[in-house]
Amino acid sequence: MLVIANTAEEKGLLGAEYLAHNPPVPIDRISAAIDLDMPMLLYDFTDVVAYGGTHSDLENVLRNAAGAMGLKLSPDPMPEQAVFVRSDHYAMVKQGIPAVVLATGMANGGKAAWTTYLANNYHQPSDDLSQPIDWRAGARFAELNYRVVRALADATSRAKWYANDYFGDLFAPKAAKVTKPS
Repeated sequence: MLVIANTAEEKGLLGAEYLAHNPPVPIDRISAAIDLDMPMLLYDFTDVVAYGGTHSDLENVLRNAAGAMGLKLSPDPMPEQAVFVRSDHYAMVKQGIPAVVLATGMANGGKAAWTTYLANNYHQPSDDLSQPIDWRAGARFAELNYRVVRALADATSRAKWYANDYFGDLFAPKAAKVTKPS
């Protein structure tokens, strides 16, 4: 397992692009990329969103890990924002690695928290540690991520793109694919 802290996302994903083109292990040894960009830890979340989760069998891993904690895996609440192609994990996607951005969802006060944060703090000087961080939510988000990474580490095979998926076909045309459950 590699834990990577990328830099210069807002400057054009510079750290992520460097990592994707100069990985510390052979790229074919990397099973998946789980991006933790901007989890909203300001409320007691009851659901999570895996942006890009519908493109690979990471969706099942995430659903199972969330379900074991009593959390729901919700669909992308803002598909018009194209979050999947706008963060650090996307550099790995372009190298053929299934990936997601995992974030807290919109249920249980999440929509209000996200709306307020995006309107008043996102990319502004007020985006700092003075935010009313819910540390229990942070611990719960960390546990969810542990469960996801543990499931991937214990799996007998790498994460796979769904068959006939745009990103899998474009960036990993020769990789083994798996049928998307209906």
